[in-house]
Amino acid sequence: MSAGHRLGVDVGGTFTDLALVDPTTGALTIGKILTTPADPSEAILAGGDELLSRDGKDFGSLAGMSHATTLVANTLIQRVGARVALICNEGFIDTLDTGVENRYDLFDLNFQRPPPLVPRHLRFGISERTNIDGARLRPVIEAEIEAIAARLTGLGVEAVAVCLLHGYRNIAAEQEVRALLARLLPDVPVTLSSDIAPEIREFARATTAAANAYVQPLVQSYLARLEARTGERGLATPLFLLMSEGGLATVPTAVAAPIRLVESGPAAGAIAAATIAREAGIARAMAFDMGGTTAKLCMIVDAQPVRTYTTEVARLHRFKRGSGLPLKIPSIELIEIGAGGGSIAHHDAAGMLRIGPRSAGAVPGPACYGRGGTEPTVTDADLALGLIDPDSFLGGRMKLDRNAAETALVAGIGARHGLPALDAAAAVHEMVNDSMAMAARIHAVEHGEDPQSFTLVAFGGAGPVHAWRIASILRIKRVVVPIGAGVMSAIGLLVAAPSIELSASHTGKLDALDLVAIDALLAKRAVEARAILGRTGVPGATMTLTRSVECRYVGQAYEVQTQLPDGDLAMLGHGMIAAAFEARYRELYGRTLPGGIVEALTWRVRAEGPRPEVVPLLARARTSTPAEKGRRMAWFHGHGRVDALVLDRYALLPGMRIAGPVLIEEDETTTVAGPGATVEVDRALNLVIALAS
Repeated sequence: MSAGHRLGVDVGGTFTDLALVDPTTGALTIGKILTTPADPSEAILAGGDELLSRDGKDFGSLAGMSHATTLVANTLIQRVGARVALICNEGFIDTLDTGVENRYDLFDLNFQRPPPLVPRHLRFGISERTNIDGARLRPVIEAEIEAIAARLTGLGVEAVAVCLLHGYRNIAAEQEVRALLARLLPDVPVTLSSDIAPEIREFARATTAAANAYVQPLVQSYLARLEARTGERGLATPLFLLMSEGGLATVPTAVAAPIRLVESGPAAGAIAAATIAREAGIARAMAFDMGGTTAKLCMIVDAQPVRTYTTEVARLHRFKRGSGLPLKIPSIELIEIGAGGGSIAHHDAAGMLRIGPRSAGAVPGPACYGRGGTEPTVTDADLALGLIDPDSFLGGRMKLDRNAAETALVAGIGARHGLPALDAAAAVHEMVNDSMAMAARIHAVEHGEDPQSFTLVAFGGAGPVHAWRIASILRIKRVVVPIGAGVMSAIGLLVAAPSIELSASHTGKLDALDLVAIDALLAKRAVEARAILGRTGVPGATMTLTRSVECRYVGQAYEVQTQLPDGDLAMLGHGMIAAAFEARYRELYGRTLPGGIVEALTWRVRAEGPRPEVVPLLARARTSTPAEKGRRMAWFHGHGRVDALVLDRYALLPGMRIAGPVLIEEDETTTVAGPGATVEVDRALNLVIALAS
C-alpha cells in the first residue's frame, strides 16, 4: 500500500465503526454510526464522509481503504442467501443431512440438526468416481451434466456447488464439471470444493462449498456496489477485505472465496488486540470483544491470535458445538461467549431469564435509542444501572432515553417477578456477565489453559462496560482497555498485514509418505500463495512463508497443528516431522504415546506481507480540559448503588492512577472499574485495571 491516509471500516450488526490513520504521524481519527442493514454501504459512505471531513480529507485523498463485514455471517444465520444446487456423486446426495452421524447433545429429546443450505431436490448425483488415492475410476459424462444444467435453468438456481469424492486428492473431475457448466450456464457462479477446501472430510468440505456458493452472489453484488459508490467519491486505490484468518485480500480474492469472510469483523478486533498485547509486552491475553449483537473471545499467545481450521457458524444453540454448519476454512479462533448490547432479555418457556440470541440491532435498536424498540436489552440495563450516561453516548451525538429503558425492563422482565427497574436491570447485567465468564472459562480449559493466567483486553462498544465484572468472576487480575476501544475492529484493519493461507490434504502414515511429492505439493501451494499476495501490492522480497502439517496418532479423530522448518522435507526426513509433532503434542497434553504411529493429513502454506509500520494513536486536543466530569450513582455487583467518579478519558495522561469505583467515558464506550479496583494510564494511553485480590 502507498503512503497516505488509510481508512478502516467495520460494519457490525448495530454500528458501523470507522478509523482513519495518518501513517506518517500515527494520528488516528475515529467514528461510529448506526449500521444501515438494508444497504450497509449507506452507513459506510455517510460515516466515511463525516470522518474524512474532520481531517479535511475525502475518499479521493485516501491511499487505502480496508473493510470488515458481518454480511457473510448474517446471510448464513438469517438464511437469506442464493438458491444453490449441489452436484456430488451418486449415492451421496444425503451427505448434507447425515453429517457426521452423531448427536451434539445426547440428552436433548428435541434434538435438531441445522437444516442444509441446499434442499434435497436441488442436489444431483453423477456417476463419476475418483478413488481415495486420486485414481479416476469413472469419467465425468457430459450428457449427465447437460441434463442437470437443463433442470437447474427451470429451477431458478443462482449458484452451484460441486463436491465430488476425494476431490482434494485429484481436482480434475471437479474442474471438468465446472468447464461444462461454464458453457451451459455461463451466468451462474460455480464453487468447487477443491478450490475452497481441498481437505479430507467429505461433510465439512461439502458444507463449505455449499456455504460459499450460498453467499457468493450477494457478496459479489455488495462489493461491486461498494466499489462503484466509493469510486464515484474519488477512491482511486483498491478496496481490501479482511479475511477470517486475519489477512487483507483484494476484492477479486474475496469474491472467489467469500466464505472466508465469515469472521471478518471479529478477526479485525483480534488483530488489534494482538497489536496492543505486543506493544504492551503482554505474553498471554484474552481478547474480549462485546459489540451490539454478540460478544466474542480470542486467546492471544506471544502476540499472535490462536488460529483454527474448522469453524462453525449459524448454530441452533449458541454454546453447543456441532449445532451449526461446519466450515473448513483458516480462521482466527473466535468463540462466541455471549450477547451484545442490543441483545434482547426475555423469559423462556420455563420462565428462566435469557439474553439473546435475538437482537434489537440498529433498527429499531434498544428501547433507550428512541427508535421504536420496546423490548429490554443489555444496553437498556446498563443505562438503568447508571453505568453509561444518556447524555454522553457517541460523544453526545445520540441521546439515550433512560425512562424508555426502565419502562422496557419493568414490562419485559420485572413485572413477572414484581421487580422494580433497577433490580430487573441488575438481573440482566449479571446474567450476561455470568454466561460470558462461564463460556470463557470453558474455552480456556478446553485448551488446557487457566483463565487466571491471562490479561483481559476489552473492546467493542459494550466490552469495557462489562470487562471488570467478568474479570472478577474469572479471578483475572488485570484488564486492559485500549484507547479507541469502541471501534477497535476498525483500528485492527489499519494494522493488519496482507496474507493468504492455502492447504491440501495428502494423507498417510508419516514414515510411508513420499516427501519428494510433499515438497512438490508445498512448492505449488507456495507459488499460488505468492501470486495471490502479490495482487495486494506486496513485493515478493518482503513476503514471508510458513508451512505446517496436521498430524495425529493412527486411530485418533483429531489432529495437532505442527509447524514445519524451512528447507526440503525430503532432506530433513520423516523423523524430523515426527519429532516436531510429538513436541507439540507433549506441549498440549503433557505426554506422548510410546510406540504410536504418526499419521499426516493436511499440509498448509501461509504467505504474509509486512505489518504496517504504524501504531495508531488517538489524537485529541482536549487534554487541557479537567479530567473530572462529575459524579453519579452507579450499580456494582456486591455493592449496590454507590457514588462513582466520572472522568473524561481524553483528559487522562500517562502515569495517572485512579481508585475505583470510577466510570471513564469516551465517545464510543465507557470503562467501568468497581470498588477496590485501581486504574492506571500507561504510556500508550491504555487503561490498565488492577482488580482487588
